[in-house]
Amino acid sequence: MGRREDLVDLILRAGQLEKFVEWLRSRGVDTSVPMKLEEVDPALIEEYVREKRLIEEGVQRFFDDEDKLEERYEPLEVRPSTPPKRR
Repeated sequence: MGRREDLVDLILRAGQLEKFVEWLRSRGVDTSVPMKLEEVDPALIEEYVREKRLIEEGVQRFFDDEDKLEERYEPLEVRPSTPPKRR
């Protein structure tokens, strides 16, 4: 996936689509004509993502938090050699 697609995915996953469209209007982009997000200038997409602090200094916080959550629930590699006693 390219940089533009990653940023669009980030906006969608953050639930910022409507706010992004309003932001584009404020920047003078005509949103009255149906268009794909992939057709928007990548510089504008990146500016929005940085302005809303969805990413900072090249680090995608949104995805980082998700990765840490997944690691927390990974099963342990060590298993007991004998099963627990039944009572």
